[in-house]
Amino acid sequence: MLAKPLESQKKIILTGLASAGKTSILRALDQDFVGLHQLTPTKGVEHTKIKVFGVEIYRWDLGGQEGYRQKYIQEKERYFSGTNLVIFVLDIQDENIRANLDYLRQVFDALHELDVTPLFSIFFHKYDPRILISSIVHRERMEKYIQQIGEMKGEIEMWYYPTSIYDLTSLITSFSHVFIQIFPQQEVFAKELKDIRERFVIPAIAVTDFSPFIISKNYEENLAEEDAHQFEARMLTLTRQLKGRGGGTISWTIEPFNEIFSIVAFSFPVKTEKYVMTGLFPKDTFHDLDRLRKFDMSAKEAILGIRKILEHFYV
Repeated sequence: MLAKPLESQKKIILTGLASAGKTSILRALDQDFVGLHQLTPTKGVEHTKIKVFGVEIYRWDLGGQEGYRQKYIQEKERYFSGTNLVIFVLDIQDENIRANLDYLRQVFDALHELDVTPLFSIFFHKYDPRILISSIVHRERMEKYIQQIGEMKGEIEMWYYPTSIYDLTSLITSFSHVFIQIFPQQEVFAKELKDIRERFVIPAIAVTDFSPFIISKNYEENLAEEDAHQFEARMLTLTRQLKGRGGGTISWTIEPFNEIFSIVAFSFPVKTEKYVMTGLFPKDTFHDLDRLRKFDMSAKEAILGIRKILEHFYV
């Protein structure tokens, strides 16, 4: 069988020490909650595949036991070549900072020797801000890690995220933000979304698929962090609710968000897939029939622009 062109495939590696939570992250992202509670230590490498924008995404979950880690470094070309994104999962509750940094340095060295420059992200996993005392300790540990990683990463561009499987919204948001960077078209898409938000004069707008995976989002600068998190949680819930509705047409649903805004989600098709545009719109938009008609027309024009850009993601 002929190999597919490189543009039609992407490779993501999740690596880190044993029991850091790499496999649990993938199970949570796949919303495999049964499998999440039946995990055993990963033996060697587990390969899974998803499809985004018609592109096959190969996910390599590297078991973290020491013997396996040594093998990855010794056979670095086999494991790290052709990688588009590395997610290094670090158990923020683990006090063995040195072991984590030593392995991370080995990964950096392997990539440098292979002349591979993937995007790189650190997930500070098992971080739970709801537990105040632990949160303070973990934040201090996280800051220490960031300082030391900054001194050793060289020219590698890095993203840092605190994550937890018990905060699925933050986990999806963190993964989505770094994952979308492997698609060069995302810059054009981000600009289009910013233009739409400013045209409607609204505080927040985002586009997801039904994974759900956040393709892009744009918020006004003064949007409170709490409101942004609530918007993302509600957006992901509405996305799941819209799954299977609308067929090949545009459909939308609306719910109250707060005293000023309603949250509105539009489902629309692109190629063989479906996507959702969600935004916060003033409640009074929907109190007058003429304004509602104008809103519906403007929203469909915005979706048309989004669809044209999304079509260019497909190979």
